[in-house]
Amino acid sequence: MIRTGQDAGRRTSPCWEGDTKAQALRVELVDGHSCLVPYSRIAFVDFEYGTDHSKLCLHSDTHEIRIVGKNLGRLEQGLQRFEVGWVKAAPARYELDAGDNSAWITEITISELQERT
Repeated sequence: MIRTGQDAGRRTSPCWEGDTKAQALRVELVDGHSCLVPYSRIAFVDFEYGTDHSKLCLHSDTHEIRIVGKNLGRLEQGLQRFEVGWVKAAPARYELDAGDNSAWITEITISELQERT
């Protein structure tokens, strides 16, 4: 079932889901750890497109969240509109379909920024 405000492409992705009412982004890591990042705390998002893989870096005043994968342009657009409810790397049991234009996340890392002196 697709909730109001979602499109079919987002609903079927194993890597992210849209939510037009999201106040925060839930980031799920492969080790089971997750964190909520309020959209108001994201200072900027840096998107680096590549043919093999793309990289999205979300920056706050205390942390950097690095998302690596393929076809991340739609995910970037969802973040721009504050419409992404959660993100996570694709489970190993899924395989990327070369003809599929869905966002495909292969890795997510969260780094705490060091205080500048």
